[in-house]
Formats: sequence, structure tokens, C-alpha cells
Amino acid sequence: MTQPLATVRLDLEPLRSAHAELLVEPFMDDRVWTYLPHLRPANREAVRTRLARWLAPPPPEMPEALGFENWVGFERATRSIVGTFQATIMHAGSATIGYIVFPDHWRRGYAVEAMTAVCAHLREAHAIRRIVADMDRRNEASVAVARRLGLVEVAAANADDRAFAWPASR
Repeated sequence: MTQPLATVRLDLEPLRSAHAELLVEPFMDDRVWTYLPHLRPANREAVRTRLARWLAPPPPEMPEALGFENWVGFERATRSIVGTFQATIMHAGSATIGYIVFPDHWRRGYAVEAMTAVCAHLREAHAIRRIVADMDRRNEASVAVARRLGLVEVAAANADDRAFAWPASR
């Protein structure tokens, strides 16, 4: 079960179905999908469907995955929604991570702050020994976040992506 996490400025609440209505509008912002336009939800119902999928166990086509952990980040001082933060925990003691920070909160260090807490949680609660993040190669902000998290660039499976991992080799 996903645990709440806290940082200096953020409260990371485990994703619940009750968060769906709060997340619809931010997820519909085109700026969120600049580097991943194919993932942009087509409508409000598509956002709800995506969030429901995040709450479900991994599907049969992902046999390597043990489970998903998803958080909604709130700025503690204002209770403003900052973004969503994810981890897919794998059978092999590894995890993949990802996040979406909503545009009103870009360039404030929230991605690094939240994902530092997520990575520490993964190591402590799940004994994760390897963390991997994939991103569009043009997304320099996410590349900077990966580096600030201590991840090192490794070979990507897709030519359009960049991959980062901790530790760098296995």
C-alpha cells in the first residue's frame, strides 16, 4: 500500500479515486504533454480512466511489474496541486519512476523534491536496488531532474528517449 510522503514544501498523498476531479483540469493542459503528445488524454473521461488504471494492479501484459505507487503532490502552504509522482515496482528489485509537474509549478524544484522522497521511499520500503527513468530526449528539464537525483545516463531502449539509472550499472 502506498504511504503518504512529506518533503519540506510538499505533501505527497497516495492517489485515490477522490483525486480524479481535482486532476482533470491540470491533465487537460496541453503544456503538460509537450514531449509526450501521444499520451495527452482526449477528454475528461480519459483522465478518469487513466487514473483508475494507475490505481489498479499491473495488467497481465506487464508480468515484470509487482505494482504501482502513485502520489498526488500538494504544496503544503497553499494546498495547490503541484503534480503526480509515480513508481512502477518490478519483480527484479528495480523500479521505474516518472512524474508530471503542472505548468503553474514548473521551475521551482518540486520534481526533484518530490522524486527524492519517492526514491528514498522505494529504497527503504521496497529494498529497491535499481531505479530507472526514461524521458523524451528533448526534455532538458527532466534530464536535469534525473541528474539532480543522482541518476546517470545509460543506454535507452528507444532512440527518441534518454534513460537514466541508479546505480549506473548492474
